[in-house]
Amino acid sequence: MDKLRLLVVQEAEETREHLASSRRDEFLVKAKLSYEKALEFLDQGDLVQATTHWLKGRLDATYSVEQVLVAEEFSDFARTRSLLRKLSDGLDVYLEHAPPDVDIQECIEWRQGALAYMYCSTVRQNEERLKTVPLQYEEMLRFGIDHLKKMLDIRQPIRGSVECKDSDTKELLEYGAFSDTHVLGLMYLGEMCDWLRNLKLEDEENRQITDLEQTVLKTYVKLTEGPLKSHGWSSANARGLLSKLE
Repeated sequence: MDKLRLLVVQEAEETREHLASSRRDEFLVKAKLSYEKALEFLDQGDLVQATTHWLKGRLDATYSVEQVLVAEEFSDFARTRSLLRKLSDGLDVYLEHAPPDVDIQECIEWRQGALAYMYCSTVRQNEERLKTVPLQYEEMLRFGIDHLKKMLDIRQPIRGSVECKDSDTKELLEYGAFSDTHVLGLMYLGEMCDWLRNLKLEDEENRQITDLEQTVLKTYVKLTEGPLKSHGWSSANARGLLSKLE
């Protein structure tokens, strides 16, 4: 509990300083309130609720940093790596003091995978920049693929005699598409597999990455051309990537 209290106090102070020295940021405001709640629960001896609110604070505070990184086109790689480490460490601390929570685990894995995707996508837009950071680019590709896979694997697809309001919902559940984030995660993962394959991998790894890419993109196409067809999703990019594998 002492370790958690130290984290809460330290991060609450950092948040107050950022709020005092910069424009009013809604995510920092939410983080400040979560840290205050965490301290209240610590005083009451409720470690689970304290940990949960501390993590909520950290998620909001790191999202504020993430917005800055995106706006600055990830010019500070060390800060990007530090942010990813904070997300990972946050989940570790949470699981030390609170029971596993699927939504929280998916959220953190998604945040890490999506941030890595955004970094790689941004770097790819500048060919000269890409040539100067090949190791960082590959590191983030592998990191992103790993965490997007973890996010998609946390919950198992629901198959069998499940009561659903319609056949479209049933099909989504059968493919493990529990939210828009899961569907977008399939596309992000497929794209990152394609980018990684372009780095000339060893034969066995290339086969594994190709199999993964085909699997997730075919699932994405099936969902966006099936139950999600009238919901604004496009399968064009996924079909284009799949055509390269034929």
